[in-house]
Amino acid sequence: MIQLIGLLLCIYLVFKGLEIFQIGLASARENRQPMVFIGLAALVVSILVGGWFALILWYSGPNMPSSLP
Repeated sequence: MIQLIGLLLCIYLVFKGLEIFQIGLASARENRQPMVFIGLAALVVSILVGGWFALILWYSGPNMPSSLP
């Protein structure tokens, strides 16, 4: 159950990175290139970090006890 919640949070992290990227794209500033760059960087970092955490959760799942003592 904890593994499933953790994987859902990894997916949520990627969606938040996409949201930051979309905010940069929708910027009404004349020079919005820095906003788009920051949004793209946030998207890439969120995908990498979310994937890394997902791998950690995926491989540590079988090591968790199946019942409480």
